[in-house]
Amino acid sequence: MFVGIENGLKARASLKWPRVEGEVIHSSIQSESQSRRTGGGSSTTYRARVIYEYAVDGTTYNGERVAYGESATGNSSDAEMITEKYPKGKRVLAYHRPDSHEESVLEPGQTGLPWFFLWLGLVFLFIGIVLGIFSPKLTAKADKD
Repeated sequence: MFVGIENGLKARASLKWPRVEGEVIHSSIQSESQSRRTGGGSSTTYRARVIYEYAVDGTTYNGERVAYGESATGNSSDAEMITEKYPKGKRVLAYHRPDSHEESVLEPGQTGLPWFFLWLGLVFLFIGIVLGIFSPKLTAKADKD
């Protein structure tokens, strides 16, 4: 939940961050094979890796975040769209955090799933509360029988 809250708040705050010109210095697709826990086999996830360079107050920084909420996907075309949008050498606007210039993003605001982890955490919290309330009652009833 805390990761979701933090990413969601940063995504919203990034809309007001100052922006500076920068340049994409690396753009590629990374793939990673993962073994499935059930059913055997493996799956591959793809992530666009975009590194850009920008300067604030005479200091050069490298950023890798395209947007808050971006994540790896099982569909390589999603990652390809990002690398096509941000090819090496492209001039970009980097939005940087005012009090921490090394934190930046190319697409400010909420894109993708910034609130996903918050909602996922709330679902698990709800399940835990329900089990915590009803589990002792079910155990006591089973002991009586």
